[in-house]
Amino acid sequence: MKLSMITSFATLEYSLEDSIKIIAEQGYDGVDIGAFWPHADPDVMDKERRKKVRELMNSYSLKPAALATAGLGIADMCLIVREASVQYDIKCLDLASDLGFTRMEALGGWVWRQLGIPFEKAWAISVENIKRVSKHAEEVGVTLAMEFEPTLPLLPQNLTQLKKFIDEVGSPYCKANLDVGHCNVRTACVTEEQIRDLKGYIVHAHINDNTGDADQNWLPGLGTTPYKRLLRILDEIGYDGYLAVELEAAPH
Repeated sequence: MKLSMITSFATLEYSLEDSIKIIAEQGYDGVDIGAFWPHADPDVMDKERRKKVRELMNSYSLKPAALATAGLGIADMCLIVREASVQYDIKCLDLASDLGFTRMEALGGWVWRQLGIPFEKAWAISVENIKRVSKHAEEVGVTLAMEFEPTLPLLPQNLTQLKKFIDEVGSPYCKANLDVGHCNVRTACVTEEQIRDLKGYIVHAHINDNTGDADQNWLPGLGTTPYKRLLRILDEIGYDGYLAVELEAAPH
């Protein structure tokens, strides 16, 4: 396995270019670029800047690990918001391809239960929209890496749902991003068997730490995540991709 870092650790303090430089100087193998303002929103990343960012990564020998996205409205109760989220994901896929990424992290969207939207309805909308996004993913050769969220009302919400979601999408270009820190959150109720059941599904992984009470996104080693055991499981099921350090919620 190789180490990368997500540029979101520095979104409001450093430019994208400076963030890439910092990650390279720290000795990481790869970089995950955040496809959102002010770093790399696809609507403001013109062709020339995309070319320069790709050249910058190459100059530091940083490999493109995965493009991180923030499309949270793909299951929204409002059709306009849903469509905007689908188009955002499609634009991000084009950005990922232009920058040399073959993986793009994706989310299934907010669940609006508090407004009376049934979970099953939100689930069906999300699956259908990710199917649309997956078709474009296949066209550009970039695989979606879906993540589960144990502490926010986002789809999927646990590992069982994550596997079911990917199976229902049914595309070889829709796979899993395993957030190792999320596996430590007690409400996620993650078991070793659930992780092993994702053999062949996982194409990317996040690493961060927490106390088990919330998704705190601390540096690995500062919390209670059993990294030795979890990384051993990943190794045993044949995962040899990137471990992306994710710190956007970490205290300075």
